Amino acid sequence: GGGTSMLGRKSWKTRFFVLDGPVLYYYESEEAHIDGKPLNAQPYVLSFCDVILDDANGIDQSKYYFTIRPCGSRGGSRPLSLEADSAATRGRWLTWLGNAQKIKAPGGL
Repeated sequence: GGGTSMLGRKSWKTRFFVLDGPVLYYYESEEAHIDGKPLNAQPYVLSFCDVILDDANGIDQSKYYFTIRPCGSRGGSRPLSLEADSAATRGRWLTWLGNAQKIKAPGGL
């Protein structure tokens, strides 16, 4: 049945992500990306976000959670809670996101 995880999610869904410089978009699927239909109307501009490793908060250690938390309206519309399928995958994402945070946001974003 239903239920709620430690992060308050009833269910996790696989999404397709595109990291373009400091900007993160996410889509329902790769096909939605090809069609140009992101789920986030406002992209996450990572130079205006914190990336948080959720293990430090006492959450289930067998899961590979992390959160992208906007710092103000330019970062994105809301926190984005994510779960990787392995520690190695999460480590790669944290590296990529950390590098993206160092890139200056383009004008207009």
